[in-house]
Amino acid sequence: MNKNIVLDLLDLLCVCVCEQHCCSFSLKPDTNIMFELKVTVLVMMLWSNIVEHGATGDPLNIGCSTYNATNVQSFHDNINATFSELRGDIINDSEHFGTTQQATGDVLTFVMFQCRNYLSNNDCLSCFNTAATQIRRNCFTATGARVVYDGCFLRYETEKFFDQTHDVGYGLSCGNITSNATGLRLVVEQVISDIQRATPKTKGFYAATKTEVAGGSAIYAVAQCVETATEDTCQNCMQVGYNLQNCLPRTEGRAYDAGCFMRYSTTLFFDDNQTIDIAPFLKQGDSSKKWAIIGGSVGGFVVLLCVLFAWLWFTKPKRVPRGDILGATELKGPVNYNYNDLKAATKKFSAQNKLGEGGFGDVYK
Repeated sequence: MNKNIVLDLLDLLCVCVCEQHCCSFSLKPDTNIMFELKVTVLVMMLWSNIVEHGATGDPLNIGCSTYNATNVQSFHDNINATFSELRGDIINDSEHFGTTQQATGDVLTFVMFQCRNYLSNNDCLSCFNTAATQIRRNCFTATGARVVYDGCFLRYETEKFFDQTHDVGYGLSCGNITSNATGLRLVVEQVISDIQRATPKTKGFYAATKTEVAGGSAIYAVAQCVETATEDTCQNCMQVGYNLQNCLPRTEGRAYDAGCFMRYSTTLFFDDNQTIDIAPFLKQGDSSKKWAIIGGSVGGFVVLLCVLFAWLWFTKPKRVPRGDILGATELKGPVNYNYNDLKAATKKFSAQNKLGEGGFGDVYK
């Protein structure tokens, strides 16, 4: 294609992409230089347009350690190596989550990065690059730093933190627009509650939902924990969702901690086909709770029966044999024997069986 035609097209594209920028250049004899320059300008403007309307914008939170690296060169070598590795994972393996570490001499650096799962691979890469630039610019030689965007977060430390889900840097960010829509508060509160319960049970600790609201609008919500969390630590981190209720009746809110992120909005920020059916995960919780209640009730009833049986056993009155007083032989009335019985019992009143004599006569055994 004729380069003059391409240059004209680039002029037109510049105006279409961002009218506020001046994109016209005086045509010089060396059209090769002008061609390369205009392509560069166009790429920069397209990049700016992606950042503005993509998953970054202004960071929700950026924090830098108050301690600075003593070995700056080794520290920067570690940052460069780890950031490059994570960037490669995104580009080559379409990863949306990653951890890595690097040691240069006695300097250790641990890095974690995560994109929201609804982002495309290109948007994830864009968010990572923006976060990496921001964290370098603001924290420079700080030994620890974290930056959080709507679409991703990036963090590094000199000590391992991958299983950490709570930190002093947790926060809340509410939108500026309020809504008087009927039932909005109740719907959002239910959405937050459901996604809090479901996310720790999902694969990858991620959930995205869309909930219809009266009047034709909808609530879009996402929740995500770092993949190095456990179900329990993710569940604990999801408690930041209760802070989101403080954003109501605003139409948008975000809450975040060291290991999790939650967001709701009445504005679409992911495609409808990217939602996740969390109903099965909610039923899992209800079923477990139901069986726990049943098990507890049955167990309590069995314990009660055992206690009652033991009480009856130990309080049962002792049965004293009739006529047995203080262990004495049972008393009976007089017994009459005939002469033949006595004669047989004493072997015909043998002297060998005679015991002695009493007031009433001889006594035989």
